[in-house]
Amino acid sequence: MLATSQKCAVGCMLLLMALWMTIKLDHAGYRFPNVGQRTTSSSFPTPAFPCKPLSQKERLDAFGDLQGYTHMIYTSSPETQKAFDTGMMLAYGFNQPEALRSFHQAMEDPTAPAPYWGKAYALGPFLNKIAGPAEGSKAYPVFSLQELENGKKAVEQGLRIADEQMAKQTSTSMSDTHKTLRKLLERDKAYLQGISHVFFSGATHGPAFIAGTKAYAQALEEWAEAHPEDTDALALSAEALANLQPW
Repeated sequence: MLATSQKCAVGCMLLLMALWMTIKLDHAGYRFPNVGQRTTSSSFPTPAFPCKPLSQKERLDAFGDLQGYTHMIYTSSPETQKAFDTGMMLAYGFNQPEALRSFHQAMEDPTAPAPYWGKAYALGPFLNKIAGPAEGSKAYPVFSLQELENGKKAVEQGLRIADEQMAKQTSTSMSDTHKTLRKLLERDKAYLQGISHVFFSGATHGPAFIAGTKAYAQALEEWAEAHPEDTDALALSAEALANLQPW
């Protein structure tokens, strides 16, 4: 029980807080309605920054310049590239829901296969979403069968787009720009083929999932050995193996 002096102190503190809030509201232009008067929306001050949904461009701009980070993909659209890079940074920062939004935005380029890898990657397990039976986890969300199915569809679509774009190109008489794009397309397809081991395993945990994840990690490691400039491949390979060891 509070002593009388303590009760007085608490009461005075609450009174001062109420007085301070009243002064702040008065300065903001708010006028309290009379007792019994219905409060309408016009009784409250208009916010200085009205809330409204951001456009897709405004949303990407809100994330800034990404500190110079980029993971070049097969696309001729700067907007698609920026959306993909934003998705990568958000996924690296464990914000998978917003990463998915960015990868979906990048899918507006019908010729770009990489955003579909990004979607699968963001749907898959990571250090804060374990691969294991649902009944075995209380603290963390679990990689679900629905996410497995959605990721599989994304990988299939991405591989289909990659094959279509490769079929339109020829290895002879290609300009330097086209050769660069071809290399990016080959990398995008390699990433998709790698992560397909996870989503085509048919399992969210257990031996089949573990084997698929190890195959994905190995595929990225082999790609990185052949392309040492691709530091993302090594990082993603290590992350895949770490996902096999829940916190």
